[in-house]
This record gives sequence, structure tokens and C-alpha cells, in this order.
Amino acid sequence: ATNLYFAKEQEGQVTVEIVRSGEPSNPCSVRCHTSDLSGKAGMRYKAVDCVVQFAPGETEKTVTIPILADPAWHTCEEFACHLSEAVGCNLTGSSSKCRVKIIDEDFFPSNRLEEAILADEIEEVPTWRLIGGFLRLCVGQPNIKSKSCVVVLIGCLHNLYYLVTTYLKVYLINVLLAKAAEAHKHPGILTGEEEGGESEGGGPFGNDLLIPGNLHMTAVLVGVIYLLPFGVLHILDVVEAKMGLGGQLKTLLQLGLFRRYMSYSVSSRREVSDAEVSISCVKDIPEIVDNGVMKVFELIELLVKLGIVLLFLLTENMLALIPFALYPVLAAIWMVCRWKLMTRTNEEKDEASLAVVQGVHQACTDYQLTWDYRQRARTADLHSRLVHELIQAMNASQLFELNNARFFPWLTTISMAVYVVIGVEQLIHGETSVGTFIATFGIFKEVGEELAEGYDNIMEMLSAFELLKPLTRLLNLATDDRERLESRRLRMELGRQARAQVADDPNVTYKEDLIPIQLHNLVAELGGKKVLDGINVSVKQGCTVAVIGGHRQGKSTLLRLIANNLHPQSGCVFVPPHLQILQVLDTPHFVPGSLRKNLTYGVVYDDPVLTSNKRLREICQKLGVGEDLLKRLDYELNSRRDVEASIDDKAWLRGMNISDQMAVHLARALVCNPNVLVVHRPMMRFHSHELRECVMKTLQEFVSNRGVSLPSSPEDLEKRRPRTVFFSATASQEAKEADVLWTVKDGKITVSKGGGK
Repeated sequence: ATNLYFAKEQEGQVTVEIVRSGEPSNPCSVRCHTSDLSGKAGMRYKAVDCVVQFAPGETEKTVTIPILADPAWHTCEEFACHLSEAVGCNLTGSSSKCRVKIIDEDFFPSNRLEEAILADEIEEVPTWRLIGGFLRLCVGQPNIKSKSCVVVLIGCLHNLYYLVTTYLKVYLINVLLAKAAEAHKHPGILTGEEEGGESEGGGPFGNDLLIPGNLHMTAVLVGVIYLLPFGVLHILDVVEAKMGLGGQLKTLLQLGLFRRYMSYSVSSRREVSDAEVSISCVKDIPEIVDNGVMKVFELIELLVKLGIVLLFLLTENMLALIPFALYPVLAAIWMVCRWKLMTRTNEEKDEASLAVVQGVHQACTDYQLTWDYRQRARTADLHSRLVHELIQAMNASQLFELNNARFFPWLTTISMAVYVVIGVEQLIHGETSVGTFIATFGIFKEVGEELAEGYDNIMEMLSAFELLKPLTRLLNLATDDRERLESRRLRMELGRQARAQVADDPNVTYKEDLIPIQLHNLVAELGGKKVLDGINVSVKQGCTVAVIGGHRQGKSTLLRLIANNLHPQSGCVFVPPHLQILQVLDTPHFVPGSLRKNLTYGVVYDDPVLTSNKRLREICQKLGVGEDLLKRLDYELNSRRDVEASIDDKAWLRGMNISDQMAVHLARALVCNPNVLVVHRPMMRFHSHELRECVMKTLQEFVSNRGVSLPSSPEDLEKRRPRTVFFSATASQEAKEADVLWTVKDGKITVSKGGGK
């Protein structure tokens, strides 16, 4: 019945309507099945695959698809519903597939923050609450919990290897090297007939040779114990990297933010600059994951390592525990004292960085205006000031990080100096062994470095998690999904009523084509002013409607309402739900890529009829596209696809005049071949009468032939549905050539007949 459905997650299901058009006297059937898009079966919805049977006379059936509720936040995800394997009926490409968008009304990162988010007080929320909610969200994602356990396990194995090698150092010095020295003094003592005296301080490896009587094989075995686990750990690190835990979390957040941005309401778009969204995607989210979430695993590994060191010192040298007991206390005091300075420094750096990005983007966007008003020097001076402020902020941040980086090296150096004095005294009194002394001395240095790295990790982690606040704001800004859902469901309900009321016409193949496009009690405001007040008009499908009126009378607002780009204060615009609507603004825009890619941009399915080379060229010719651009198109159309991919995709844009830009802009819409085309001032950028005439004739062909440059035999026309055009006219002659005139004045619409059919 329509190409897009909305479903609230809390509703638990969505009902897809299948409408049979044409003569319903014979039985027929069609297979209905779902497929994954961004939403996955078994996680967001329950897959459905069934055969829908239509008895003679039946024209409507429904298929219910279960939606799986989840209290955690999700971006609004989609899945597809297909019709195939038709028996006794025919399917068209545009009507055989629809998308279902699941609206998730949970809050990011947790519903526990709902009150603060709704009150726009996210800055007042303690960071630890955001971190807790965010980490719970991460762990709740598919496979994240199991991957996290693997990462922690691999970290524990690294620490186990560290403990083994620490004891191995003690054994190496106290046993193996001691016996080697003894063997050097007394050759043959360890040849197999006789072993040397028992050594002391070998730890878990004992005080004797691991292979009794064989010093060389024991040395080989010690080397193997060093080497083999190291290789295994390397393999496990590769496995960890290939799991892509960080990449999965980045994908979740980046796609979530992008989808949220694409669904922002008009008011939300006004609040957020594209620079904010760009920085959040390419900088903040990777930093949150890499320096936030992934640092948590490094911190866990460090804590386990500290536990292992404590275990070693408890068994070997308890006096050395004193410095380690002081380390965390001193680190906590240092961190508390530096926290406010770190927060302020990072905020200043982020604000300065955002200002530079926004300035560069604005300068690029407004270059022509800057050039016209000779403001290039002034713009460069402004950018220079912004860059200078960024450099100052970065220098302050680097100084802060430098002083932080020196804290633990100072603690470590002091501890090592003190232990040298204490350790020598212990050796003199026989309270420790040389191996234990050397191993403990090495531990001081290594653990000091690990603690310094751990401290840096904590500071980076807390700094990264501070970015959760702006990200939380972006991911919770209002969308227009609820309005679109209500509008779509109203269209569906009105469509059901209209299909039931419309009378059969033997001259019409599809009775749905007789349903008019209607405006019911339409009220719309713009900037607090009522521009449309209680509008009630209708027009049949298959005609051109020119919207005319004075300046600021609401013509553009009316077209946006028809295109469902705006939502009225009250009343509704009813366009039969099976019709596809396309809006074309009066400012040309192009996507990166070749000319052919731009012309076929709106074709959802790769329809060979709509995207044929012959049709693309004919549409461009009919709209008066210049010869140079047509040659460019011919070059692309005659090139193989692999060659086309290597073509300079910007060359066709260079030197193109505004008329050609608008012609390509309109051609793209006509190639797409929607049921309802809404065009804002299509003639405005064509300065010659001939070109305006070309555009008007092409729009009239779009309506009369039910598509431009398509087969026009009666059989072909009968298979296609009516095409309707709404456009705002900039001259009286354009309006006269339309079939219907809608004159907008003082919030009302006057309907009159045009000079068309």
C-alpha cells in the first residue's frame, strides 16, 4: 500500500498492507518475506516468510511482522519487506518492496538519564553516570560481552606470563647462573655423575636444575619457557585485533549519529552545525572508543598486574610493599588536584578546534560572497586569529600533559634510589637473595612505567568520556520520526477510506488512480505567522498544478507541505499512500560522482528502462542541456563501467552555467519518474524563452505520457500510473500552460482552470 512504514518499538508489531489493483475477479497469490537492512532479524524484528492468498474479489490483505522490544538505546533501524513469486498477478519494481523503520524512543546512553535529557541539563549530569550508562550500553550490544571477556582473558594471560618471567629471573640468577659459576670453578661437577649443592631462592621453579644433572638442557628449557608463551601471546593479540571490538563500537556510534542527523527535525537542524556533526563523527567518537572504552581494558590489565606484583612481593620481599602502597594514594591526590585544570584545558582546546573547523567550512561555503565583496583579506585575518587561539590552547594542553607525564617517573626514580639503600642492607644481613633484589629492582622500574602509563590512561579515559556529554546531546535531539509516523498512518487510513468510497470505472484499469490529492482544513504557520488558514482544495491525479501568488504568501510552504517536508499545525495533506512524492528545490545540488551517477541518483531500483543510456540523453536534450555537457554524457555512457569509475568525477561540474545546472537538476528528478513531482520555481534559472518552453513541454510530457521518454503505446500507458506535477510559477505565461491554477493569497487558495488540457 505504501513504500515506507513506521513502527514504534513499544508497539511490538507492524502491519504491512498488501493492496491488489486492477481486475480482482481471479484468485492470485504472492510471497511476502522480510530481509535485513540496518535492523537485523532476531534482534530488532522477527523474520516473516509467507504466501498471501487473494480470493476472487479480495483486494486487500495484511501481514503482521513482530517487532522485538529492547530497553536499550538503538538508532532508528530499518528492514525490508518484499513481494515476489506472484501467481495470477503481476508485480512492478516500485510496488514490490517497502521499508519498515523502527522508531526507538529510548534515550542515549540510558533511560535513567531521561529527566536530565528532556530538561536539557545534560551538562549537569555527573560524568560517572554517563560513563556507567554508556558502558552498560556497549556491553549490551551483540557479541560485545563475549569479545570483552576474550580481551580481558588475553590481558590476564599477559600478566601470567609477566609473573612467570619474574620468577624465572629469580631462578635464573639464584640457581642457573650460580650453578653455572660453580661448574666453571669445578669442571665436571654437573656432568651427570654428581650434582652441585642445593641453591637457595629459586621460587616456584625450585632450587635445583629443572632437568637434573644437565645444566645445558635446563638453560634450553628456560629459553623455551621465555619464548613459547611469547609467541602464543602474539597470536592471541592478532586474534584480539581481528575481533574488531573497537571498530564495532565506532560503527555503532557513527552510524547512530548519522542516522539521527538524517532524521533531525527542522528545529534540531537549526541548533546543530554540520561542523559539530563532522567533528563528532571523525574525532570525538573514535576518541571515546579508543581512549575511553578500550582504555578500560588496559586499566583492568594493569590492576591485575599490580595484584601479581603484590603477590610476588608478599612471597619474596614484603619491605618493598611500602612504596607500592603509597603509589595509588599519591596518584589519587595528584589526579584530584589536576582534574579541574585538565577539564578546562581540554574544553578550551576542543572549542578552539571547533571554531577553526567551522571557520574553514564557512569560508569555503561563502567564498563567492567573500570574493564579490572583496573580503578575502578580512576572512584570512579572522582565520589567522582562530588558528592562533587554537595554537595557544594546544600549547597549554601540551604543557599540562608534559607535567603529568613527569609525575610517575619522579616517584619511580625516588623509589628505586631508596630501594638501592634498603636492598643492599638486606643483602648484607642475608634477608634477601641477589636474584630477588635484581627482580624487585626491575619491578620498581617496570611497574613505575606501567603506573605512569596507567595514570595517563585514566586521564585520557576521563578526558575522552567528557566527550559523552556533547555526543549525548546530539544523539537525543528531536527528530521528525513521530510526525512522519502520524502523517503516514493518517495517509494510510485516508487511503483505505478513499479506496472504499471510489466507484469502479470501466475506463480505468486501477481505481486507485481516481483518488484525488486533497488538502483538508490545512493550517500552517511560518515564523509565528499563519500563512495558510483552513485550506480545503483537491485536484485529480494526472495534471499539472501551478501555484501562484504574491511575495511571502506561502507558495513555498504549500509545496513543502504537499511534499511532506513540513508538517502543518492542523489539518492534513492527503496524497494516496501508494504514490511516491519527490520534491525538487530551486537551488541545484549534486552528489560526488559522474554525470551519469547524478542523473540516476534517485532510481532506487536499478531499473534498466528508467536508466537506459538512450533515455538519459533524451531527457537532457529535451531540457535544453548544452552541447558540451551532452558530449560529456555521451563519453560516460559509451564508456565501460570500470572506465567510468576512473573518470574525473568533477570535470563535468567545472564551467557549467546555471541553466545547465538547473537542467541536470530537473533531469535527475524526471529520470527518477515519481508519481508526484513537486518543483519549486523550475523556470527561474532559465533566462531564455526557448529554454523555459523546453522545461514546460517536458513537464507536460511527464504528465501526459506518465513519464518522460518512455514507451507511449496505449498498452504501455495503461501499465503506468498517472503522474502529477505541482510547481510554483514565476511568470504568468508559465501558469497559463498548467492544467490547474492555485492562487495563494492571505492564507487562502483560489482554484481556477489553466490553459492546459
